[in-house]
Amino acid sequence: MKEKRRNFLEILTKGFITLWSMGIIWILFSYIKPPKRKFEENLIKIEDISTIPINGSSIYHYKDKSVILIRKDEREFLAFSAICTHLRCILNYQKERELLICPCHAGIFDFNGNVISGPPTKSLMKYRVDIRGSRLYIYFD
Repeated sequence: MKEKRRNFLEILTKGFITLWSMGIIWILFSYIKPPKRKFEENLIKIEDISTIPINGSSIYHYKDKSVILIRKDEREFLAFSAICTHLRCILNYQKERELLICPCHAGIFDFNGNVISGPPTKSLMKYRVDIRGSRLYIYFD
C-alpha cells in the first residue's frame, strides 16, 4: 500500500512540476514580442532637396514601392504611388497641366491622387512628406 501511495505522490509531484514549468514558459513567451520594424524601414530619405527642380518631379524605387515626388514650389512637395491603379504602369508627371498621366491607357490623376479620366477606378496612394532643413522624408505608414 505504501508503494502505491509513493508512486501516486511521485506522479503527482512530477505532474505539478511539469504544469508549473509550462506556466512559467507560457508567461515568458507572452512577454516576448516580435521585433518592431525600424523607423527607417518606412521611409525614403532624400538628402538634398535642391536636386529636384521647382515644378519638377522625380521617381524613387524603394523595396516594393515606387514613388513619384513632385516639387510644387520652394517648400511644397507631393508624393504619390508612381504606379497606375489600372494596369500598374509607371506614371508620368505633366507639369503644364499639373496632372499625373498613365502612358499605357491615358489614365489621368490630379494632385490629390483622384482619378480624373481613363480606365483607372481607384485613386493613387498619397504619402506624407516632411522637410527638415535640406532633407526630405517620404513616409509609407
